[in-house]
Amino acid sequence: MNMNKKKMMILFSATAALTLAACGGNNSSSSSTSTEAGTAKTKYASEVTHEGTPIKGGTLKYAIVSSSPFSGIFADELSQVTTDSTIGGLIDESMFEYDENRKLTNTGLASIKFDVENKTATVTLNSKEYKWSDGQPVTIDDY
Repeated sequence: MNMNKKKMMILFSATAALTLAACGGNNSSSSSTSTEAGTAKTKYASEVTHEGTPIKGGTLKYAIVSSSPFSGIFADELSQVTTDSTIGGLIDESMFEYDENRKLTNTGLASIKFDVENKTATVTLNSKEYKWSDGQPVTIDDY
């Protein structure tokens, strides 16, 4: 009986040691002089400018380097990919502008006035000169 207890204690100790070794953290430290793996410098400029007159009817080609694919969802409320939000921001102008503290400035396409008591918001276009590409005037109902 004494021999069985001894075997059980050895088995238990070995199991505990293996479990603790497997759960232990990696304490290896990296040297501050090590090189950065996986980084490379690009030979392309991040910004390109051209002089001269634009070509009428030409095509603008725009590139975005991203780890996520473009899915084509331009609504900020539905977009889950940064690429979509970036492109959407280029083609969908916000009606409102904000200051550096993200507070409304009422200097954008429209102004907004909140009536807390009546639980309403009144949106007013800041100019009567807004027109669509076909020359039709933009109204608040279009947004």
